[in-house]
Amino acid sequence: GLLADLVRMCATLAARLERTGDDRGLGPSLAELLPAACGAATDLAQLDENLGRFERQRDQLATLPDGWLDTLARCERTRDALVQRLLEAMTVVGRLQGQQAALAAESDETLADLTHELRREAEAQGAAAKEVAELLGGDS
Repeated sequence: GLLADLVRMCATLAARLERTGDDRGLGPSLAELLPAACGAATDLAQLDENLGRFERQRDQLATLPDGWLDTLARCERTRDALVQRLLEAMTVVGRLQGQQAALAAESDETLADLTHELRREAEAQGAAAKEVAELLGGDS
C-alpha cells in the first residue's frame, strides 16, 4: 500500500513537472527514488512473511529456540525502519508536490495579471480606434 501511494504521488509530481517545467532538476531524483522504493517494498513484504511465520511458530512451539526472540526483534526493527523510510519518501514527495504547486500558482497569478493587463490594453486600443474612426468620419 505504501509503495502504491508513493508511486501515485511520484507520477502526479512527474506529470506536474512535465507541464510546468523541471527547473530544479527533480526528474532524475524521482527516477532513482522509485526503484529504491520498490526494493524497500519487496524487502518489507518478505519481512512481513517472516514475521507471520514467527507468529505461527510461537503458537506451535512449547519452548522457543535460543536466539528466536532476538531474531524476531531484529526483523521487527528492520520492518519498522523500512516502513519509516517509505513514509519519509512520501513526505518528501508530498513536500515537493506542494512546492511545485506553489510555483505553478505563482506563475498562474502572473499569467492572470498579464492577461488582465492585455485585456485592458486591447480595450483601450479599441476605444482609441473607435474615437479615431469617429473623428475621421466626422470630418467627411
